[in-house]
Amino acid sequence: MPVPGSGSVPGAASARDTAPVPVSVPVPVPAPVSSSPRPPRPHRAARTAPALRAFTLSTARAYAGVVFGAHPLVGLLVLAATAVQPAAAVAALVAATAAQLCARALAYRIDAIDAGYYGTNAILLGLAIAIGRPLGAPLVLEAILAGVAAAAVTAVLGDILHRGAALPLLALPFVLLAPVLVGHHAYVAPDGLAAITLPVPAALDIVLRSAGAIVFSPTHVAGLAILLALLVSSRIALALALAGIGVAHAMAAGLDAPATVVLLMSYNAALTAIAIGAVFFVPGKAALVAGAAAAAVASWVTVGVTALFAPMGAPVLAWPFVAVTLAAIRALHLRAPDRAPFPSPLPGQTPEANLAYAAARTARFALPGPPQIGLPFFGAWTVTQGVDGAHTHQGAWAHALDFEVFDALGFPFRNQGEALDDYLCFGLPVVAPASGTVAAIHDGAADQPPGELDPGKPWGNAVVLHVGAELYVVLAHLKRGSITVVPGQAVALGQPIAACGSSGRSPRPHLHLQVQRTIELGAAAIPFALGHYVIEGAARRYVHVGVPVEGERIASPEVGAIASGFAALPVGDELELTADDGTTTRLVSELSLLGERSLRDRDRGDRLYFTVAAGALTFTAHTGRADAPLRALLRAMPRLPLVAGSAVYTDRVPPAAVLGRAARIVHDVVRVIGDPLDVRAELALTEEPAALVVTSAIHAGVRGRARIRHRGRAVLDRDGLRTLEIADGDGDPSVAPRLRLRRRA
Repeated sequence: MPVPGSGSVPGAASARDTAPVPVSVPVPVPAPVSSSPRPPRPHRAARTAPALRAFTLSTARAYAGVVFGAHPLVGLLVLAATAVQPAAAVAALVAATAAQLCARALAYRIDAIDAGYYGTNAILLGLAIAIGRPLGAPLVLEAILAGVAAAAVTAVLGDILHRGAALPLLALPFVLLAPVLVGHHAYVAPDGLAAITLPVPAALDIVLRSAGAIVFSPTHVAGLAILLALLVSSRIALALALAGIGVAHAMAAGLDAPATVVLLMSYNAALTAIAIGAVFFVPGKAALVAGAAAAAVASWVTVGVTALFAPMGAPVLAWPFVAVTLAAIRALHLRAPDRAPFPSPLPGQTPEANLAYAAARTARFALPGPPQIGLPFFGAWTVTQGVDGAHTHQGAWAHALDFEVFDALGFPFRNQGEALDDYLCFGLPVVAPASGTVAAIHDGAADQPPGELDPGKPWGNAVVLHVGAELYVVLAHLKRGSITVVPGQAVALGQPIAACGSSGRSPRPHLHLQVQRTIELGAAAIPFALGHYVIEGAARRYVHVGVPVEGERIASPEVGAIASGFAALPVGDELELTADDGTTTRLVSELSLLGERSLRDRDRGDRLYFTVAAGALTFTAHTGRADAPLRALLRAMPRLPLVAGSAVYTDRVPPAAVLGRAARIVHDVVRVIGDPLDVRAELALTEEPAALVVTSAIHAGVRGRARIRHRGRAVLDRDGLRTLEIADGDGDPSVAPRLRLRRRA
């Protein structure tokens, strides 16, 4: 049976530093207190129109919640599906109205009311009590009572589920209240209802009737309206619904289920497949498997519930869907957090938006993934033993890094290297690679002369930092007596805590770094990554997140004044750019109530979202026309490292930045199974006198056949963005770019 929206209280999403898509939810803001005289009260019509519009939108969203949607157009299609039975349609609308008025009277969260949160279960109750009954005063009165009851139960159960186990509400208020408010006879469709048919093949007949059963109208017309609603809401959800119906029919054949039960199995399996495979978990291969498995279980449970409820004359309704979905969500939440399928990061957003968000986080920020830490030193050090190294980084300790310092000729020591002080890294500061708490210190082991080691204390002197839940960082082979912190002390990223030494199993001075799950020195190492560093060489390369390999000389970059100045983008700052044709682009920096940063084009209304985190400014998503100047900025400079000096680097640009609308729709569905599209950017940061130049080449295409689609060039100075250029294809430097903007003097 139907389910209200995302299942969580709308507006509860927290701000995210790396959000690649807009996640704004309306949040009420109290009016400022003023001592000035109260302004004249507006005319009643001026007050009524906005209130009526808000109520209409919230009602439409409540109907959209029946199929996990949120857009008002989706709600109108669901409303059209209920119109097959006029009496039921009126009862559902009356119940939804009563529920929302009750929620407002009880002063429940206004953002939840506006999102239709309190109306969806009321709609289901209105449909249930009306089936097989004529429209009249008794039905309207019962619909009002059902709406009030639905609002109260929705508030209570939603709070219990959310606070107790972080579970969604689904259609639980409906399945609990329906047997109490109406008798079992109300669930039998009128005889004339089945006559509303369309000339469709037999295979499509069950699909349409199963979809229509979601709103108690197992007819072709209602089913077609529901499928159209799913299509508008989410192509991924539509595909999962069809897959769920297919799974139900396969289970019905295997279980030899009665024909009267097949329809119940179909809509329960369809809703379960959508919930697990697309709504509450990020769509992908793992989510598809989980959704199909949950749909199969829901089909099986439907058979059992039908047999259990039949002697009591109770209807099955959506009990299999609700029970199986809640159990599956909780079971998947109890797994390790780094295993797919991952919970949807944007509650209330479409499966496509969650998939795009998750794909962008993975490609551009390596999240979710191995823990990320900073460099444990100042200056440039060389990796002398990497992951799965030839000496000690093997087996349970394969994921570790050793660092030393080399001179310009490639030597790690001065003179003959016979004394510890000859080694360039000996005694250099070791800093905390992440903020956290000192979990343990180990000191007192002697620093071994070059060529010798202490097998009895293989780790030597060490500091163990607690930097997260079951997450510890170990810095080993430290200089005896150099540790400056104590257990329980809080440390900040980059804070000096010791000095590099040669204690323990260390034939020459070096620094050992590893991440592990427990506090014990010598525990097994786990994979990790380093963030925000440069690889020194002929072409200095910037790495946002990565794992250096043996032989690479890496360093923490200095902060670039021009880059960091531009990335500040103070809220309210405006920038005017003029194109070659004389048109003007006016940009303003804004901050949403959820902490989202964006640039908004005052004239065109489009937005470019960005985040400043992990040492870089990253433009994440653009909403608006494809030919908008802000999209050109996303293509020309998708990421700006806040570093000084010149460097080259790569980035993964969101596919939406280079695809047309039709291509994006197809891509949203195909990428659930596997993304064949390869979109990458090769960028160069060049420091010039009083300016910083960013050049980009975006390659896009099917894997292995990507070609340059766009070239961009952005020039920054201490006053911000000076010029912006974008060209299509390989480009010819002698040919004028397709778009060129200059800062207005």
